[in-house]
Amino acid sequence: MLRRLAALAALLAATATLASNPGERVPAVSFMDLAGRSSALDHPQGKSGTVLITRDIECPVSQRYERRIAELAKRYGPSGYDFVIIDVTPHDIGDARKAAAKLPGTRTVLADAKALAKALRFESTAEAFVIDAGATLQYRGAIDDQYGLDYQRPLAREPWLARALDAVTRGERPQVTRTKARGCPQVVPQGAPLAAAPLTYHNRISRIVQAKCQVCHRTGGLAPMPLETFRQVYERRAVIELMVSTNRMPPWPANRKVGHFANDRSLAEREREELLGWIKAGGAEGNPGDAPLPQRFASGWNIGKPDHILRIPEPFQVPAEGAVDYKNYYIKTDFPVDKWVTAIEIKPTQPKVVHHALAFLEEPGRRALTPEELAKLNPGDPRPPAPSDSVSGFYAVTVPGSLGITFPEGMGKRLPKGAWIKLEIHYQPNGSPVIDRTQIGFRFASGPLREVESRSAFNVGLVIPPNAPRYEVKAEHKFDQAGLLLSLFPHMHFRGAAFRYDLRYPDGKVVPLLDVPRFDFSWQSYYLLSQPLDVPRGSTLLATAWYDNSRANPWNPDPSKTIRWGLQTTDEMMIGYFDFAVEKGASRKAVTPGIVPR
Repeated sequence: MLRRLAALAALLAATATLASNPGERVPAVSFMDLAGRSSALDHPQGKSGTVLITRDIECPVSQRYERRIAELAKRYGPSGYDFVIIDVTPHDIGDARKAAAKLPGTRTVLADAKALAKALRFESTAEAFVIDAGATLQYRGAIDDQYGLDYQRPLAREPWLARALDAVTRGERPQVTRTKARGCPQVVPQGAPLAAAPLTYHNRISRIVQAKCQVCHRTGGLAPMPLETFRQVYERRAVIELMVSTNRMPPWPANRKVGHFANDRSLAEREREELLGWIKAGGAEGNPGDAPLPQRFASGWNIGKPDHILRIPEPFQVPAEGAVDYKNYYIKTDFPVDKWVTAIEIKPTQPKVVHHALAFLEEPGRRALTPEELAKLNPGDPRPPAPSDSVSGFYAVTVPGSLGITFPEGMGKRLPKGAWIKLEIHYQPNGSPVIDRTQIGFRFASGPLREVESRSAFNVGLVIPPNAPRYEVKAEHKFDQAGLLLSLFPHMHFRGAAFRYDLRYPDGKVVPLLDVPRFDFSWQSYYLLSQPLDVPRGSTLLATAWYDNSRANPWNPDPSKTIRWGLQTTDEMMIGYFDFAVEKGASRKAVTPGIVPR
């Protein structure tokens, strides 16, 4: 065991300063620009940080991005960002100076480009690196998605670098921290890092905790204990070791080898090894000067100041203990015209007692008749408006750790004029009585957008036999329009064991999208794709769910029963929700109300 720990410690020490991954502290690498100005990666010259961009003046992708880089430098330079161009072209200093003159507001590094390449592991030209004022690498990847070595688009639809800089300026982590730059490939330097440093709380562990834990474990957060200081983390190291080593925290039930998600809370294998290794080695504090900048969390709305806020009609008194029936509230919007929503957030005033909340477009009074009521009806008798099926999709959702939903540039959801919103809230008492008045915040666009629709693959005919340990249920959704897949949200109840999404293309090729091998009813995660996925017309979304109706399932209230579709958590559902942006110019699918699933 001691030999294994020594080997692990050596591994961690050897890799502690590679700093090629977002969230890591950059190493102490010095460099000089063409004007003779010296700098160091870990001491940014700009008050807000440094933006490094790799450039080869003979690479067509670098050439196409010249104007964009100059625009970004002009836009963000006044905010305190030092724009540094890393010239990887094999040429003399005279040519380098001529090329640098085309990018006002930036400075160019030539002689030390190889040292920087070794430190940051450059992969491509037109690859950007954002280092904040605390020497943390916050983003690496493409400037945007307009140009690549084998393609170019009329406009960029994903301005990743600009969004990352906006987030860092606000003191927040970018929603997308890594993308793939599509410029001219570079030979990634191999070998050991330039310098090794002992693994300490301040130079590494603090950044892991900040990125993967503090969204909940902070003052005012959802979790019962804050993890914001060295002392708080050090004193909780035993419980942290247990929860991390058993993969219970951070809560991310998906298989990390399938898909890439912007809101991925899971620990990479290296992060997991570093955190556990630091605990086993005694939990060294290190130099406070190596600490990252404090992460800011919105004191109000994570989506920014809303243009409009709706509230549940009356405050709800959440008891200290016991079960609380799902609460349904109807809210009239009263907008005289259709509104286009670019961001939406469901915000409980008491987040620690709200397990989840879902919003649907729905009128009050819609309900299904009971069999007894149906038996008494004569032809032509009045009846309440029939609800549409809950499987059609939701309008908004919040689950533990959610920070609201902001749709990609140029996309959003339509909020019909005069729409009713039905908000369902699942309260879970936590030992103290509190009063909650959940709100919904909206940010609007000035005009129509490419419409985002919530859809689903579902199977209402499921019949799960008694004592079945792994019962499989399938469903599919065929796309009659081309578009972009934005997110995935599997929904099951107590017997849900696993869930999987795959996409079958028109040519028959099947690509895995999301694999949840251990579905957890307590953590019904919303999976936001790192990059929207092009879905050709004629493709089919395949959803597969597995259920455990045996005694081995601790959630199972009665394994002796045959289980069918139903609204209660003791029944079951099989819904593979997803957000889909329809093809531009396509006719809009009719908006149908939905019953909230339990």
